[in-house]
Amino acid sequence: MVAKVTVSKSIRSTLAYHEKKVHAGKAACIHASGFLRELHRLDGKDKLLRFEQLIALNKRTLHAAVHVSLNFAPGDHPSREQLARIGSGYMAKAGLGEQPFLIYEHYDAGHPHVHIVSVNIRADRKRISLNCRPGRQPGMPAPGPGETGRLREPGPPLPCLRKLHYGRSETRRGIAGILDTVLATYRFSSLPELNAVLGLYNVAADGGKKGSRIFNSKGLVYRVLDEHGKYTGMPVKASILYPQATLASLEQRFLVNTQEKSANEKRVRSKLDWILGQAYGDLEHLEKAFQHEKIRMLPARPGATLSAGIVYVDHATRCVYTAAELGRKYTAPEILVKFPGLPERSLAEQLTERNRLKEASTRADEPGAADAVLRRWRPLAASPSIEPVRRG
Repeated sequence: MVAKVTVSKSIRSTLAYHEKKVHAGKAACIHASGFLRELHRLDGKDKLLRFEQLIALNKRTLHAAVHVSLNFAPGDHPSREQLARIGSGYMAKAGLGEQPFLIYEHYDAGHPHVHIVSVNIRADRKRISLNCRPGRQPGMPAPGPGETGRLREPGPPLPCLRKLHYGRSETRRGIAGILDTVLATYRFSSLPELNAVLGLYNVAADGGKKGSRIFNSKGLVYRVLDEHGKYTGMPVKASILYPQATLASLEQRFLVNTQEKSANEKRVRSKLDWILGQAYGDLEHLEKAFQHEKIRMLPARPGATLSAGIVYVDHATRCVYTAAELGRKYTAPEILVKFPGLPERSLAEQLTERNRLKEASTRADEPGAADAVLRRWRPLAASPSIEPVRRG
């Protein structure tokens, strides 16, 4: 189970987000605790009034709305009763068990998950400290033995997510599901770093070109990417996804993540030094070396080449770094000089293209079609030996 906890200013917008999901048939409120009426008799006004009454007791607290999401592995199939019990137990261990809270089960992602809405102001006017700044996930309790849902072990890209393909599923729903899990799991400190992870699932955050209306208003939209890393379809405004998806919320998260990432920089540098110090016969062997260390080397912009900048995604620690953060020798100019045979496109992009062509030909059920397509794929098959240039 992966937990994400955030605090925000507006309990009204947080609650409205989930109630809209309920009315659209994409969610259900499965449990209510601390309310005078039973769940089936509560309407939106009752829920909001209960929370606002507590918030009014302590007007010095600016961020009183608490939002928790609990994400389960695809193999888990908890019932509503189990989800309600797990959510209630989680709130109790977090010190919020006596607070009024609502548990919503959402159906808009490829894995089971629930959202919990509450406030951190008690009836005695005191604020409950979560050791949490806006947008930060504090250290919260894990589920106990026997509870459905398990903590996700560090590893390669999230198994509960699949790439989003425009036209095959609802765009807004697909982006929300991917974004919700990525924000809860990875540590990044800039939009290029966030986009490096989102790009693995064909999604990108777009702040607009310099001088554009979106850029000047500090807005943000999310877009679906095609197989070549280009924008496709209509953009989705961050503000209609949920509050934590906006640029203002992300910038707060960037500040917190910068500190958390610094603890893992030494590990990433040592792994990169080992990888980049070896000689490789072809692109596939170099890519396997990165995969073995659970690191991805990606372009800084979707669809761009490596010369535009490099971002390293460490799937073991779930941290993302630009090459400039790690040091000059990890930047694009140094890498491309050290490996003259390395093409500017990302290794993963070339190998993905080769596999895509192979799968497409295989679906045609023509004998030898896969080999014929691969023979036409010259950039990978004919790539020269990749060996670091020895200086001195």
